[in-house]
Amino acid sequence: MRAIQCVSLDLTKRLSLGQLASVAGLQYTYFCRLFRLQIGLRFSDWNRQIRIERSKTLLMTTQLPITHIAMAVGYTDVTTFARNFRKSEAMTPRAYRQAHQVR
Repeated sequence: MRAIQCVSLDLTKRLSLGQLASVAGLQYTYFCRLFRLQIGLRFSDWNRQIRIERSKTLLMTTQLPITHIAMAVGYTDVTTFARNFRKSEAMTPRAYRQAHQVR
C-alpha cells in the first residue's frame, strides 16, 4: 500500500520497481508477485490505468492543453500518452474531452 500511495500522490515521479519494492520494504521479485496478487494487475498495467484515469478527470474538468495533461500525469511525450489513451478508451484525448467535458 505504501508503494501505491507513493505513486498515486505524484504521477510525475518515475520510480523504478526496485525503488517501489524498497519503499514497501520488500525484495523486487516478491514485490512484483505480491502486487499482482493483491491488485490483480502487473504494476506497469496498473500504473498506466491510474494515469489514464487521472487524465480523464483533467480532460473533463479543465481547459489545460493535452500536452500539459500528459505531462501532469507522468508522460514525457504526448505521442505515448495519446497512444495509451486511445488503447484504453478507444478514442483520442481530444475526442474524449469533446464528448465528456462538463459545461
